[in-house]
This record gives sequence, C-alpha cells and structure tokens, in this order.
Amino acid sequence: MPTINKNWKWSEESKKRQSEIRKGVPRGHYKPKENVGYWGLHDWIKRTLSKPDKCQECHKSNKLDAANISGQYLRDINDWVFVCRSCHKQYDMMINGKI
Repeated sequence: MPTINKNWKWSEESKKRQSEIRKGVPRGHYKPKENVGYWGLHDWIKRTLSKPDKCQECHKSNKLDAANISGQYLRDINDWVFVCRSCHKQYDMMINGKI
C-alpha cells in the first residue's frame, strides 16, 4: 500500500499553472445565469438578498420564504421579496389568477 506524505504541498509554480488552466472553465454544477433552475434561482436569491426579521407584507416574524413577485422567475433582486408562508401562498394565488 502506498504511503501518503501529509506534509506535501503544491509548489507556487504548480498552483499558478493550474490556475491558468482552469481560468474560464466552469466547474461543478455551474449553469449560465439564463439557464438556472427553480431551486438554483431561489438559492441565489437567499445568498444575494439579506433576509429581514419580519415578513415584508404583514410584518409578522414567522418563518420566511423567498417569493417571486412577477411570476416570471427573473434573476432580478427587485422581483423578489421575503414573506411568511401565508403571504407567500397569497402571492402564488394572485400570480396564478386564483384571486
């Protein structure tokens, strides 16, 4: 069985070469901005917008969801709000034309 040297480190030259090779190459689960899915968009909103302490609609301090305002799921922070579950359901019903 081979032994592993725990003190081994990449040389600065190797780090620079690897960095140059990887520049501009998407890694992992990368998707272009226009192709991001439903959950990816919600995750982006949660990382981008600061979550308030209270619902932006009824001002209660319940568990908050990221809700889309227009129903078009745009990658635009002005098209999203943090609202409680009750208000989120109302947003969704308005978007779907149920109220």
